[in-house]
Amino acid sequence: MTRLATLIAVLLKCSSLCAEDKPDYGDSTLKYYLSRSERIVLAEVLSEEIVAAATASGQVIYDFKVTVKDVVKGEVKKDEQLSVRAIRWDLHESEQALPVLKKRTLLILFLSKDNKTVDQWFGIQPFNSWMVMRLKGIITEESRTSPKRVPVTDR
Repeated sequence: MTRLATLIAVLLKCSSLCAEDKPDYGDSTLKYYLSRSERIVLAEVLSEEIVAAATASGQVIYDFKVTVKDVVKGEVKKDEQLSVRAIRWDLHESEQALPVLKKRTLLILFLSKDNKTVDQWFGIQPFNSWMVMRLKGIITEESRTSPKRVPVTDR
């Protein structure tokens, strides 16, 4: 009986640890890219042809057009068309070259003010409704916890 009681106690302790309200440690990556991005949008690729040019260093520059379907962060309007530039380490000549860049594909774009992706690896993400929801949730949480800034006026 003591073994069964010990097992039940261990299982109860484990379940209570799992139920505790702990931060989602995966959010640190999203928070990092939120801080680096002026704009984060869910967008649909418009371009039939994606312009891609390889650099001498092995980077590939992709230029393409998108329509904004949802705004997570930044001064962008829904249905606005953007010209985006993504610079990535990629195998431009192979079939492996950025397969998500196809017409009508939904993407999450982490952009600078001039619509360049903010990171060569993370700047373009395939659509993921959970990621969009978490990004919006983080922004909401941070707006609640950050102190309100009141403009100082000269007297």
